Amino acid sequence: MRKAKILTTGMYVPDYVVTNDLLAQAMDTSDEWITQRTGIKERRMIPDTYKMLQQLARAPDKEAYLRTLYDTGVDGKIDAEMSTADLALAATQVALQQANMTPQDLDLIIQTTVVPDYVFPGPACVLAATSWGLPQPQHSV
Repeated sequence: MRKAKILTTGMYVPDYVVTNDLLAQAMDTSDEWITQRTGIKERRMIPDTYKMLQQLARAPDKEAYLRTLYDTGVDGKIDAEMSTADLALAATQVALQQANMTPQDLDLIIQTTVVPDYVFPGPACVLAATSWGLPQPQHSV
């Protein structure tokens, strides 16, 4: 009988660090308020979200900026430069490298996120559809 086992895992976070101070400049909050309630001092964001927060922090009229953002996106672009599937692909590359494996060595992909790009299909399906030729089946949690 063949048994399942986890041979490797991978994770990836974007390079852009958003501190509580940046959030405090962009909205009505403070580092102390966030830290006291969550313990969080910084988090990672995709480039578009980071750019939007920087622009919001500098905007003299934040409500007007947010209305424009809602209508036209960041710098006139609605689509993000980096998706959840892109992050999953980078995490897969890390996992495969750590285990000295190739995509063809995989039997199953289990991918987790709280912010999928789409409700359906899940990010694991999008990841499997890349030119890497990743295996079926896949499962998004």
